[in-house]
Amino acid sequence: MKANNFTGALLASLLLFTFIGYLLDHHFHTTPLFICIGMAYAIFGCFYLLMKKTRDPE
Repeated sequence: MKANNFTGALLASLLLFTFIGYLLDHHFHTTPLFICIGMAYAIFGCFYLLMKKTRDPE
């Protein structure tokens, strides 16, 4: 995975899951609980994909 691809995937997933978390927080009237969960999910998911790609190069 190239650096540009990883950066784009990280940015896109962060924006997507932060927005989903915002909508869930707004719907359930909670503090930024779902925003934090969404951001953590996006970050861990992207780094998991990065580690998977670096262990098994194509």
